[in-house]
Amino acid sequence: MKTIKTLSILLLLSAYTMPGYGQIFNESKQPEAIENQLFGFSISVSDWMAVVTAPQKDIGNKKSIGSAFFYKRTENGWEIEQEVTPSGLPSFSNFGLSSKISSQSAFIGSLGSENGILMEESVFVYEYNDTAWTHTQTLRPTDAKLGSRFGTAIDVEFNLSVVGAYQADGNESKSGAAYVFEYDGEAWVQTAKLSADDGESNDFFGHAVLILDNQFIAVGAYNASGANERSGAVYIFEQDNDGNWNQVAKLFDSTGTSGDLFGYSLATQVDVAIPTKNTNHTFWKTLFIGAPGSNDIDDIQTGSVYFSNLRDDQWFISFEKFGKNTAANDHFGVTIAQSTLAGLFVGANRTGVNNEGMVYNYGIYNQQSPIIGSETFDFPGNNTATEYYGSRVATGNGGEVLVSSPYRTVEGNQNAGYVEFYHYEITSTDDEPLEEITEYKLDQNYPNPFNPATTINYQVKDPGMVKLTIFNVLGQEIQVLVNEQQTIGTYSARFDASSLASGFYFYRLEVNNFVSTKKMMLIK
Repeated sequence: MKTIKTLSILLLLSAYTMPGYGQIFNESKQPEAIENQLFGFSISVSDWMAVVTAPQKDIGNKKSIGSAFFYKRTENGWEIEQEVTPSGLPSFSNFGLSSKISSQSAFIGSLGSENGILMEESVFVYEYNDTAWTHTQTLRPTDAKLGSRFGTAIDVEFNLSVVGAYQADGNESKSGAAYVFEYDGEAWVQTAKLSADDGESNDFFGHAVLILDNQFIAVGAYNASGANERSGAVYIFEQDNDGNWNQVAKLFDSTGTSGDLFGYSLATQVDVAIPTKNTNHTFWKTLFIGAPGSNDIDDIQTGSVYFSNLRDDQWFISFEKFGKNTAANDHFGVTIAQSTLAGLFVGANRTGVNNEGMVYNYGIYNQQSPIIGSETFDFPGNNTATEYYGSRVATGNGGEVLVSSPYRTVEGNQNAGYVEFYHYEITSTDDEPLEEITEYKLDQNYPNPFNPATTINYQVKDPGMVKLTIFNVLGQEIQVLVNEQQTIGTYSARFDASSLASGFYFYRLEVNNFVSTKKMMLIK
């Protein structure tokens, strides 16, 4: 029997640094306002495409069939390109209860199937062929059972997907499960079923799922027992060399109490440190965990977000973050999303006297600095006319941010729903006055994603030998952009990836004792 590393909270000081990017509100097309359709109940955005669902929309004489709206970014803003609903669904299928868009694929969850069977939960896969979205496959687990809530949560990264089923049979009846699917070049095939080793009925294991990378998967179980009964937990699974997924950690707050909802939402920031003679660890990953029912330091139930890190093969909780000026029942952490360009976003959808809602925006998490940065609340839609604003937040790799209010009243229609699109861009220019350089710095490449070239900016605090290197996802060196002695100053390097395949790449800056690595995405 393998040993599971159960790790409790360590209240260490962590940090944010605010990037030099500006927030831009993008115009977007809204569909017809229909009462109780819950437009924006599930949202997902990539660099130039997005999906927004309305799971309670009536179609014809069928109730709450649901539909999904595919958006495309144009010069005039975000336009609705297509609305889809699978044929054959029964009433109350709630097609669109979950969604995830990745590259040119989209996964959408439903309580009903194309066979007309309610509670035969399904995930519908759509592919984009440059002109339209087409339904190509329907996913259901090999041990499918009605009412397992398969499709409640979905995450997709390239050839890997994971689907939560929080009422499936796992360690115990209805303790929950998460199913792993892999793309074999022709179709998505189930390759694993994940469940908690200590799972109990109604843990809600699988309510939240997240692919950290092709090696780690995180699964939230907000009703599982951690240090205390039903305080919530997050389970980490790692894939071994034989392709098997094994539970390697259980994360929870050692001071947590019942109803904290620890693990209700999940997000990640990729921080990669490729081994060098100057580093002591192989890599560091950051996992953000929402606990919208937890208490703050004054024992008020405001909600919070926990920061969990992987270092030297050990997962640990390093910090618990509370929202500034949050009050009782604000549900801070009900949704979280992270963008390399835009930072960390936290929804608190019950903020305000009338549950107007709020979205908090923080900078990029930095483990090396002990300063906590500022936070902004300047979303145009955040006003008294908005109900439960920030119930969902999604981010893309290119600085896109999507915020929804599925319970918003629009044109007199209650629970019609509304969405807002934002974009983050570099705001610094060559015309700005020069400032004294007091630190080493590696900026996010721009544009990102890119095709086929991008620019990498960095600054050098002290003279020294500077090396800027490109790596693929396997850690193999692709190209050395800079390898020379440089003086104090700000520099730019251009990376041309014309000969490389689409995918993620990493770039690392080494100068004196400073090492920093960032991630970028090539899309052709």
